Amino acid sequence: MNAFEQVLCTPLSKNAPFFSSKEALREADRFVQGIPDVLRSALFYCGCHAAVVVLDLINQGCVTGEIEPEQWISIPLLNQIAHQRGWTTTRNTLETGVHQLIKLGILRQRFDSDDLLSRRHIFNPPRRSVGRPSKSFRLRRIKVWIPSVLRAVRRRVFERLHQDICAKPLAELFGADQKALWKTEMMAKVDQALEPQKRERLKEAQHKAWQQYEHRIRPIEENFSLEKLLTSPSTPLESGANCRNANDYVKYYRRAKVKAQPGRQIPLKEAAAEVGRSVATLRALDKHIGIERVPEFDNIPIDPGQDLLTQIQQKAPSVIRIASYPHGTNPRYVEVKTYFGANLVALGGEAEERDKTYCFAATTLEDLRRLLRNAATWATACASQGYSIVLRVQRASREYFRPEKAEKLSARHRSTAVTENETEDSQLADQVVAKTPQTAAAASSLTTVRKVKSVQVKWNWTDYNPAFVAQQLAMRGLANHPDGLIVISTGEILTPHTHPL
Repeated sequence: MNAFEQVLCTPLSKNAPFFSSKEALREADRFVQGIPDVLRSALFYCGCHAAVVVLDLINQGCVTGEIEPEQWISIPLLNQIAHQRGWTTTRNTLETGVHQLIKLGILRQRFDSDDLLSRRHIFNPPRRSVGRPSKSFRLRRIKVWIPSVLRAVRRRVFERLHQDICAKPLAELFGADQKALWKTEMMAKVDQALEPQKRERLKEAQHKAWQQYEHRIRPIEENFSLEKLLTSPSTPLESGANCRNANDYVKYYRRAKVKAQPGRQIPLKEAAAEVGRSVATLRALDKHIGIERVPEFDNIPIDPGQDLLTQIQQKAPSVIRIASYPHGTNPRYVEVKTYFGANLVALGGEAEERDKTYCFAATTLEDLRRLLRNAATWATACASQGYSIVLRVQRASREYFRPEKAEKLSARHRSTAVTENETEDSQLADQVVAKTPQTAAAASSLTTVRKVKSVQVKWNWTDYNPAFVAQQLAMRGLANHPDGLIVISTGEILTPHTHPL
């Protein structure tokens, strides 16, 4: 399971108090305990980092009474709440977050027609003020926007599970495109034109990916029930935090999580998923704010005189995973996954001798058996010298806040970081990157390719990522276009008029 989904699937605490009445629960539009951590992870997962900043400000204003029930909110009001909280949040972050929350259905935008329909404004029109009028918006009830957030999470999970395979063509991939059904049928025709063996392998891969999708999305939906979401735990930011942009919010939220649970044991990928960052970015962030990860290991005794594969499978089943295969299959073609954090280690021995390590990482059953045969010989020789053989398995590291180890960001990190004048769209690079395969016809110097620009679609954070859609089309030798589709190898434009269904 991907680390992002593991965070969303984590069971919620059962110690939080519940609402006194079901009516109050259904009408709730704020979180009294603060923004739930599971909701933060979901919005980070969808790439809506600025939305978390704005939603935290609005929720804080509703709890403290700065925003009254059913009150229309504006950017100047959010800026005022941020300054009262000690934040110097930039206007660009506020506008981006509001736009993301409106697209997710969490905020409802007020239209100018609401004022024009007022009888008072018809007979006594308001005076035109100097400058551009501020747009107003209002929080929706939580039960209203839960389905829209879940829909965005489902699409992100679907994209991650189909990064390397051709997904089953769906009309919703193209959003509100009027030619969505036609484009879907054209993609399906390309899949049907494959050779029988390739077509069967594709169907098998699609079925497997869909089963993984159903397995991952089920616990996420359970955590997003209205009752659980309203009573789920929330980690407050420390006092004195100044969130100028989403990057600052991630920094203070990461520090608050570690300080609230000192010594907690969590894999690095899951820790990165909590804040919606890559592993490399999280390492740099931890060095900057002073978070140290202490590795943990388990030493499992191993008898070198017995079969190593049998002992490892019995004492540590998660270390070696062998794919099921029919009897008589060549071991060369049987896939094997070995945990990279597990090694055979020889402990103790003669004085001033270091521990010896033997790695048995393999990808096929044949390689695994060969490595373990050599490991048995190595273990027997070490045991004769007085060493004790153990299987050392690395567990999730423990996290601690060490302010004395905090480092300043270098000039290179400052130049590559997301500045306050940039939007959060740059986070899409961590999620899906579209790659156009080079076909034989396109690579041939004898083929004249007519260059045609494909359509550039702006992502609204709720539909499928345009980069993912472009990747799915490129796997089939196609590219998107306002009039239809483009054949990458020839540059020909396919339209519903020239290629009807």
